[in-house]
Amino acid sequence: MGTGYVRADTANNIANGNVIDAADLNAAEQIELGKKTRFLFSPIGANSNFFINMPSNSLMLESAPPMPNMNVSGAFARACGIQYFQLIGEPLVDLKKTEINYDYIISDEDISSAIENFLRLS
Repeated sequence: MGTGYVRADTANNIANGNVIDAADLNAAEQIELGKKTRFLFSPIGANSNFFINMPSNSLMLESAPPMPNMNVSGAFARACGIQYFQLIGEPLVDLKKTEINYDYIISDEDISSAIENFLRLS
């Protein structure tokens, strides 16, 4: 098993080569980009709300920690006509943090499998 994706990404493993960092765009640019987006793979959080501007029948795959009370994107994405899927990670327990602040990891195999299944739907 590889190292997987760590939410904090402290090693800067997610390069910006083919990944668009929406934080670099103004609001109008983000809306226009959303209208052209058919596939969204996003960690859970406010950034996953990018789906609001996506066309109906687009696909969204969200990575999330194993906390059911945080699963709010799915209902909103489905209401927008988005096909929503969630990939649940394993917690990295840190006794210095509260449970809601634990980082989480998803294995390379689980990510690859989820993406393969996700893209089959397109």
